[in-house]
Amino acid sequence: MTTTPDIVNRPLTRRAFAKIMGAAGAVAGLGGGAAKIFVDASQATAVTVNNSVGCCKICGTECAYIANVTADGHFELFGQPSSPTDNIWGDGKGRMCVKGYSGPEKALNPDRMFYPMKRMNPNKGPNEDPKFVKITWTEAYALAAQKLNETVAQYGGKSVAVLSRGNDWSNRFQPALGTPNKMGHQSTCFTTHTWAWPALVPQVSKGGRSWTHDYANSTYLLSFGHDQVGRAQNPSVQGVIKALENGAKATVFDPRLSIMAAKSLAYGGRYYAVKPGTDLAILWTMIKWIVANNKWDTNFISTYVNATDWTDFQTFVGSNGFSNGELGASATVADVAAWAEAKSGVPAADILAVVQEFTNDGNYANWRPTVMTHKRDGAGGPNYDNGWRGAYALLVLEILVGSVDREGGNILDRTFSMTGLDSICLLPASGYPPIEKDATGAAFNRVDYRNRWTGASGGQGSFETLTTAIMNDDPYPVRYLLVSYYNFPMNSCDTARAVAAMKKCFVVQHGALNDAGAWMADVLMPDLATYENTYISESGKSQGMSKYKFIKLSEAMFPLLGEGKSQATTYEGIAAQADSGGGGAFATWQAANQAYYDAQSAAWKANNATYMTGRDSVRKFCTNQGTATGTTWSGGNATDVRLAALAAAAPANGWTPTITNRATFRAQRGWAGDKSGIYPKPSEAPAFVNYSMLSSTTRIRLDITARGSGESAKVANPADPKGAAITLTEKFPGWRPSLASANPAAGTFAMIVNREPMLVHTESKAEDMVVELSGGQRIEMHPDSAGALGIADGDTIEMTSGATGATGRAVVRLTKNIRKDSVLVAHGWGQWQLSAVNNAVPTGITPRKFGFNASAGVGADDNAFVMALPLQAQANRLDPSCSAVMNDVLLTVAKV
Repeated sequence: MTTTPDIVNRPLTRRAFAKIMGAAGAVAGLGGGAAKIFVDASQATAVTVNNSVGCCKICGTECAYIANVTADGHFELFGQPSSPTDNIWGDGKGRMCVKGYSGPEKALNPDRMFYPMKRMNPNKGPNEDPKFVKITWTEAYALAAQKLNETVAQYGGKSVAVLSRGNDWSNRFQPALGTPNKMGHQSTCFTTHTWAWPALVPQVSKGGRSWTHDYANSTYLLSFGHDQVGRAQNPSVQGVIKALENGAKATVFDPRLSIMAAKSLAYGGRYYAVKPGTDLAILWTMIKWIVANNKWDTNFISTYVNATDWTDFQTFVGSNGFSNGELGASATVADVAAWAEAKSGVPAADILAVVQEFTNDGNYANWRPTVMTHKRDGAGGPNYDNGWRGAYALLVLEILVGSVDREGGNILDRTFSMTGLDSICLLPASGYPPIEKDATGAAFNRVDYRNRWTGASGGQGSFETLTTAIMNDDPYPVRYLLVSYYNFPMNSCDTARAVAAMKKCFVVQHGALNDAGAWMADVLMPDLATYENTYISESGKSQGMSKYKFIKLSEAMFPLLGEGKSQATTYEGIAAQADSGGGGAFATWQAANQAYYDAQSAAWKANNATYMTGRDSVRKFCTNQGTATGTTWSGGNATDVRLAALAAAAPANGWTPTITNRATFRAQRGWAGDKSGIYPKPSEAPAFVNYSMLSSTTRIRLDITARGSGESAKVANPADPKGAAITLTEKFPGWRPSLASANPAAGTFAMIVNREPMLVHTESKAEDMVVELSGGQRIEMHPDSAGALGIADGDTIEMTSGATGATGRAVVRLTKNIRKDSVLVAHGWGQWQLSAVNNAVPTGITPRKFGFNASAGVGADDNAFVMALPLQAQANRLDPSCSAVMNDVLLTVAKV
């Protein structure tokens, strides 16, 4: 099939790519390998191509793309003009970010995990060669299942922990195993926000938050350390620039002049180099001014906010209850602003000027301000010790100006009513087991005691406390880790402690790359690349655009390079072997724990009608119709079965009844149809209506102790963190200082962290082109601070963490665009040195040493500097989100 002219005339050339990235001199360094990915426009028009549509899974935005593989092997990738995430400007041009454009290198990377492998060296650690050897999937499943059965037989079902993002398959595999231990990365990333949103906005389910930001239609962008432009998330970058081009103003509070801050200044906005961890004082000053001067969005507050909460909140703010006793009840707005200036270093007059601009002095007619909520990638960051309080204040500020689910603000997801997995892949008649309990009926603890923080991200454990619990066998031994996608040592706090914990466990790693997590594994099971898989993605799964509900079809671009399998297939394969005599009979597990299950049965029967009498096999949880002989579900976000269910419920749900499976979808919306792969088209989608998901019967709450009988405000008891949770007494959490207090004269600096535009977690450091464009890790310092320590630009410095004692070395870059008390450490570096073992790779791909060849030994690992708080210290924080404290870190800096 020949490409259409509107596609072939827009290939991304190497020169254009370098220009987009602003990487001077990068073109010469791309080399011959890049030609396999990028092709000159003069070449593109002369070749025959295979054309496909898809959605990029490299980040949660899931932008749509059109891809071509030419007859001579060139791979071309284009943004999809019909996609609402790619064409924010509405000019008919599809755009992707650098992460998306580099996607082909991710798929073709020799450092991918192509085949199942097993560890031959029993010793584990960064300096140990794993001595991996290639094995078959049958061998991998059998070994993983055998060790699973042996571990459970010896230690019980709770000895297994599943480390994975939340999805149908990990959520089903976990209870089938009989373990409460499900771990995710929320605590080190965005858990403060996934606590605050459900606590205040009832339309967000427990564990969720607003991910879609309608920056393009905003009239004022307020950022606290959120460098959305710098981290290059496609629709957000387009939206920010479009808003600024249309006359919106931006104000950024950040310890460094980020790209977002630079854009703000370039378009006539403001930037303030705030002291790290003090954003909260500024937020409360802005809230104080709004409440004291009656400058809130009257329509929004009166319609959608609980009236009692609003009355109590006004009293709380009026008496300065937020200040934790540092201000008297009679302190005026001017007094509060002066207090915030002393904390943050931002002039009081400027704080007051900003809030007046942000609210349009209380005139909300056609005024659409928004607060740019962020994850840990911003230098402000949500993961300070007081970060959960900051998340609360940020959301309150958004509520005051009415930017919750409104045009120009933060949007709640709009999705089709998808049939649930449990309705498609039926459970055994008795269903899931209830929460695990002992013989007395008392619930037992998770290995990380996350159940003591009931307002935290639903069902997701904490990386932070997990490692300490494993090391101490507290509250029980954990000896088996099933890890999907995570680079656990470098995704969690305190890399050294994570390594020590993994040494105690048998580790099965399902993922794409030979990262540090794979390095520590016993069995490696390769994942599919985005371009090797066909799936359907729902609007609710996208972080980029859920203003209206849509579904995107993604078709496989090229044949499987290795032997990768999806997470669903991998989990089902382990389960099948665990059930079969060939892989270690699952009955062994049952026999070893029968007395325990009998005790559970006696405790449950009176109150649990759905109690699972007699443990059904794991495989029944992972198959269609709940039988061991049923058809395995494909494991994508949606399947032919789900599309058929949508069609059966049409047209009431907005779906087209004739789109019953992927084939009919493809005919109407795939490359065989309109070449968009998107349903419905933006032009066919229902118009977005402000507040359409809010109602006066389920009002927003400001009192965090009122939601769910105090669930959102429950925390572990500091006096007994292993006992029952207690409810916070703070209805409206106020000011607390951060922990870190830098002293540059003594050589100690606040560590702030950023994510480079091309970075996706740590995995981008496996890509040669991306690493070359980033130029290697550079630690940013102010020249005055560096000069006092005898450090010059380009010197190698050693940083020592005051939290963990870990050290790391990197090259310094001096800049006046950072506070004198701070140093910037780019995330994702410090990759381990290479092992001596060549990776198993497909024919035609040159084998390389195991590890990240592009970045091995370069820079310092920022996560190594962050302490994994033990349970008691975490409980003492009284943080309902149970977040990691990843920004309150002091580094001692010295020239090498």
